[in-house]
Amino acid sequence: MRQVRRSRGQWSTRTFDHRAVLTAVVVDDQELVADSVAAALDTAGLEAHPVYSGPAAVASCAMLRPQLVLLDISMPQQDGFVTAAILRRTQAARDVIIIAYTAFDETFVRARSEVGDFDGYFQKGQPIDALIALIHSFSSSPRVA
Repeated sequence: MRQVRRSRGQWSTRTFDHRAVLTAVVVDDQELVADSVAAALDTAGLEAHPVYSGPAAVASCAMLRPQLVLLDISMPQQDGFVTAAILRRTQAARDVIIIAYTAFDETFVRARSEVGDFDGYFQKGQPIDALIALIHSFSSSPRVA
């Protein structure tokens, strides 16, 4: 059995194809946060689309078929836990990599989430370079610069 090395914050062994441009949906009810994180991911070479609610994330995933969803937990109307569960039941996002992007600590998110809903965790306020490194850790093979 092959050992899969995971980085800190990586909870699953799901991967994306490193040869393709990575499409990401960034979900946060704080528009400035979603927009700025999406802009930073764009600068890093991803194609990032900010959305501002759980229902908008579900609709965007159906349309865009992203490889990655960066999902805030604490949102009105439909929180990140509910949104992740809905995404896992849709054809368009069943195999997407979902990273919890939240101010809550990792223990809280793990305890509240259903097994398999989230593939990773990243705490808000950490350097964007660390987020990009976490995202690249899901690549199906080493990233070529």
